[in-house]
Amino acid sequence: MPVGTSLPVASLDTRAMRVGDTDHRVTSVLIPRAGYYRVVASVFGASQDEKFVNGQPVVDQVHVERWVYVSDSGGSVTNHFDARLFPDTLQPRPGLLRAKRTRRLRPRLAALSAADEAAVAGGARKSVLDPVARQITYIDYSTQPSPIVRPLAYAPVYQEEFDQYEYRSYGGSWTSTDANGEFTPLCAPVDYYTIRGRVELRGGGIVMDQPYYTGWEEYYGECYQARAPFMETDNASAFVFSQMRGIVAASRAGLPARGDVQVAVRYGINLSAYQYEYDRIEIAGDGPNVATYSDYGAFAQAHEYGHAVHHRALGDYVHGACGPGHNWGTVESFACAYSEGFASFHAAMTGPPARLSSYVGVMQSRSYFQTGVAGLQEVQIAALLLDLVDAANDESHDQVSYPLSYVGAVMASCEAQVDGVWSRAGGDYLAQCFEQGLSTTDRVAYFPTRPVSAFRESATEPANWCKGGVRRVWIWNMGGNLEAPAPCG
Repeated sequence: MPVGTSLPVASLDTRAMRVGDTDHRVTSVLIPRAGYYRVVASVFGASQDEKFVNGQPVVDQVHVERWVYVSDSGGSVTNHFDARLFPDTLQPRPGLLRAKRTRRLRPRLAALSAADEAAVAGGARKSVLDPVARQITYIDYSTQPSPIVRPLAYAPVYQEEFDQYEYRSYGGSWTSTDANGEFTPLCAPVDYYTIRGRVELRGGGIVMDQPYYTGWEEYYGECYQARAPFMETDNASAFVFSQMRGIVAASRAGLPARGDVQVAVRYGINLSAYQYEYDRIEIAGDGPNVATYSDYGAFAQAHEYGHAVHHRALGDYVHGACGPGHNWGTVESFACAYSEGFASFHAAMTGPPARLSSYVGVMQSRSYFQTGVAGLQEVQIAALLLDLVDAANDESHDQVSYPLSYVGAVMASCEAQVDGVWSRAGGDYLAQCFEQGLSTTDRVAYFPTRPVSAFRESATEPANWCKGGVRRVWIWNMGGNLEAPAPCG
């Protein structure tokens, strides 16, 4: 038959079916002569017992195509399509008469829906020939008992033109969702081309591991049709990605910035963790320590990113310094308390404030504090750093308030020398650098096993820096004693 010739379409309705049922349907189409024909079967299923996934109704659709050679004695499915039957100037596929591999858009053929007509009439769309914006969303379950559907904002989108018969890509292009999670889709140029798209969960310092994207396919004409928001991506990954981008932004606003970090929501793991050897954060997606939508999840995400910042931006990150089961109050090594204390302080500074209030309260009240173990508890280091940056005179022992950037600059450059070796892992070293030198009396009283012969740091002290005020803060938070007010101000 001539290229571009179309045959009548047969449309059939079938009976109601149950799972496992099969149905055999026969139809006939009059053909003009022997030759190759493309047979297309599209089946749509509607269930009386409606199902939903992520709040969207499930609709079954199957699209099957076969090449058939029809002769006078009957048709048979071919294993190989013989392109030699067509002139060299034509692409060996039915469709418009056109040169090989040239692609152009055709006017929309589908009838307008009521929603399309209303959108044009109301000015939401300029023309029915304009592609309808697509929106990517996820569900925020942190707002229980009333979850909120939120847009996936400023995420990269890749759309690729793909020949579904030759399995050949003709290239693609990148764009991004806007603040409302929307982007303009590309349109498939002809009926046997497909637009394959994906919205990736990366940007703002976070690169999500698998499953990391929402993927879809659109066929000719579908780009002009309104569609419900996409929510096929792993919802927990989309939520963690969005929340952690805010954590990264808050961290970079006051602390030295690090490069992108890989993040993965993992199922079947016991605890969330920063894996320094892979520069990757794993967030527990289930189990007793699930760390996705809850307040604990917000704390864990900001805490683990604090380790990543410590490792790549502040330096001298000591991995494996803690024993199993460490927490706020366990007595650990100086390196463990220093590392975990900073990570918890980082969470208080960068996590969603409304969801971190209880954790900030632990630091402010020095819960789990023990005397006689100065610098050996996570809560001591976290409380010290918090008192250095929160409001002055908000507590009886706290006379100081310095920028977060100053704390970061001290941590990135503070070193103490012990037995000829320079080291940075310890709350006592932080006290030494923030106070600009400890007295022999204080070191013997609080850190008798850590003799320091010298120290150095390159931060620029704020104009309101006060040696006595810093001393009061670290002695209270690590030593437990309330010193007399210092002459600050």
